[in-house]
Amino acid sequence: MKRLTLLLSLILTLTMAAAAQNPPAPQPPQQPQQPGQGQAAGPQEFNVEVVSTDANAKTITVKQGEREVTLPVDPAAARELANFKAGDKVTLTVVRDEAGKQMVSAIKKSEAPKP
Repeated sequence: MKRLTLLLSLILTLTMAAAAQNPPAPQPPQQPQQPGQGQAAGPQEFNVEVVSTDANAKTITVKQGEREVTLPVDPAAARELANFKAGDKVTLTVVRDEAGKQMVSAIKKSEAPKP
């Protein structure tokens, strides 16, 4: 009986020592959701040049550098489309909906650069 108790104590001690030397592996951090993955993103502002506007379709075509893109405009902001013409420098506020689609939520004329 003494031998069995001694053997069990030895096994228990060795098991605990091995567990202390090999801690459990850390869990990898959870990846945050990216825009377009079911989570709406915050608004972003872009300084662009107006190429054209279409009040009926509620879209605006803008140019940034060499890239041109046509974006849908929120109904509230679409009322302002008539105030802009080709060549105007504007700041667009763009948001993404739950599906990840971009939409212009606000348009304002860019301020002239200060000398």
